[in-house]
Amino acid sequence: MNLQEKNWENLFGHITTEGISWHGIWTMYSPDKEIITSFKAVRRFQANEDKTVITHINKYSYSDGREEEKIWHIEKQTCNQPDGIIHPGLLSTRAVSFGEDKNAVVSKKLEAGKKFAGELFFRYQDWRTSVVTMYAESGDLQRITIIREHLNSFPNRPAKAEIEKLSRKWSGRK
Repeated sequence: MNLQEKNWENLFGHITTEGISWHGIWTMYSPDKEIITSFKAVRRFQANEDKTVITHINKYSYSDGREEEKIWHIEKQTCNQPDGIIHPGLLSTRAVSFGEDKNAVVSKKLEAGKKFAGELFFRYQDWRTSVVTMYAESGDLQRITIIREHLNSFPNRPAKAEIEKLSRKWSGRK
């Protein structure tokens, strides 16, 4: 299996015709860690029979009572590219997987005067937390969104903007 096919399989191979739903609390923070907004959302993914089309539905529920729904169809034939999966709602980004639920969505190109964003997904059993960083055209950090999700039910509380305790030794490598 080539890398392009492996990326599709890593991202969508577990999606069934019944689908899966991630229920989450999305909290957007300013660069100063002040809450801009917080709301509930459900990200649902459903495959067709041969797993060549993934239907992605986001349903947002805002604190003022408004609701919004967005639907995209991710078609393998056109969206599965050598540099990652093109999401129809985010054409300038690519979704990539490194296997074992280590996934990211990142801007394809860093260009002066254009926004730049990335989302990193961290999964543990039926829980998932993702962190979205959005940079303005100026290159300054615009906001950070932390999404705390659970399969099939909403979390009791949103994720915190700060990490309180880490076990073991952590190191970064360039």
